[in-house]
Amino acid sequence: MSSSYLDKANMYRILAEYYMYRDPQRYQYYYSKFQNNKERFVQSYEKQRVSKKQTSQQFDATRKRAWIKFLHAASNAQNQRIDIFVNNELVEANVRYGEATRYVEIERGTYRVTVYPAGERTQPLVVAKFFADPEQAYMLTLTNPDQGTRQILQFINYYIRPIPIMRMAKVRFIHLASGFPAVDIQTGTGTPIFKNIVYEDASNYRSLQPDLYDLVVYQAGTNEKIASFPRVRLDSEQVITIVALKVNDQLQIILIEDLLKI
Repeated sequence: MSSSYLDKANMYRILAEYYMYRDPQRYQYYYSKFQNNKERFVQSYEKQRVSKKQTSQQFDATRKRAWIKFLHAASNAQNQRIDIFVNNELVEANVRYGEATRYVEIERGTYRVTVYPAGERTQPLVVAKFFADPEQAYMLTLTNPDQGTRQILQFINYYIRPIPIMRMAKVRFIHLASGFPAVDIQTGTGTPIFKNIVYEDASNYRSLQPDLYDLVVYQAGTNEKIASFPRVRLDSEQVITIVALKVNDQLQIILIEDLLKI
């Protein structure tokens, strides 16, 4: 918005200078427009600058802390709700398949993460150790194990970059739809967004204009459509992870909000 005011201010300044000695009435008219848009530009710019500073200060407040959340993405346990313990303390209960939890604040150090079937405490589904660095945000994701292992389930850690981009949506894609090939993601008009994302891979974050998007998933490098998702809303200053999951042998997506709200 501020750039629009700046463009108008420059246009009216040029017109005012042109008519200064040619037409006093037009000069006064365009000079008034110039001053008005200049003031609006400065106000908008200062508002954005203060907002950006506040966001930075909020994240600075977490400098000695880390943040972690969990995602149940194990299609082998689609019908199994889970309880999650960190160092023997229950942090999330009854988490369903495809659900991402809230952020949990933790300090730097090594943690023992244990997952049980919801309501049970005898035989864990998976036990893992996790090291948290300060100033970092993580999404610890429960997935199917690699083929050839004896594990029932496994954890994969994905780093999160929770700082938003002003006036833009910040988006990445994680492929957790087991059994599906590497994929490309395009808009409905054919604009590439993410390319050649293989199972368990995460793309980098990228910025997109806030809008409603028709998202189409293709087998990587081909025109073979796997799935399409109309009217996916991406808002300004959101930080979003789009996750592909296997649901009843179909590829589905969920949107997870990564913005760290303090």
